[in-house]
Amino acid sequence: MAQIKNETQYGVIIKRIETLMDIVNEDTPPENSEFIELDFLVDLAEEYEIEHYPIGKSILSEEVEEHSNLVFA
Repeated sequence: MAQIKNETQYGVIIKRIETLMDIVNEDTPPENSEFIELDFLVDLAEEYEIEHYPIGKSILSEEVEEHSNLVFA
């Protein structure tokens, strides 16, 4: 499986996730390419955070959770 190799890649992926979070919403079907990309990149970033930032809840998890609460509320 793919993995993030360094902080530069992680930063680029986080920026892309932020962009996709502005595009994907509760009306976006799971078959949508941007939905699929967002789901994949979130998984990659979370794995990286678990390995490199192991204390507490991941930064990305908190952002995704906050976004989900705003979008799906």
